[in-house]
Amino acid sequence: MRFVSTYELKQHMTKSETKALLDMFGAVGEAPGTTAHYVWADGGGGTIVGQRDDLTDVYRNLLNYTEWMDFEIRPVLGVGSVGGLPWAASRSKSASIFGPIIERQMSKGFNGFIDSL
Repeated sequence: MRFVSTYELKQHMTKSETKALLDMFGAVGEAPGTTAHYVWADGGGGTIVGQRDDLTDVYRNLLNYTEWMDFEIRPVLGVGSVGGLPWAASRSKSASIFGPIIERQMSKGFNGFIDSL
């Protein structure tokens, strides 16, 4: 199963807290099954994409970092595997600002995009 995990660093970390986080990352490493790890440009957190049959190890790995960050893990499905787009039925002028981005990705083949991560 594919998963996306986002994490947000706790604000106002000291240098010693940042060092402790980096030491932990050096010792424990990334979550099992990680295929991509992106750091947000603002430095406030990041996004992890991966694939794993059982998310228990992923969750266990991320628990190592709870002192320094908040995180969320979500199993995800490719758009083609859910039989349509849930937002496609309700197009309106008040649609998400991400609508054009989603449409552009869909025109390129969204599943292929996700598979390339």
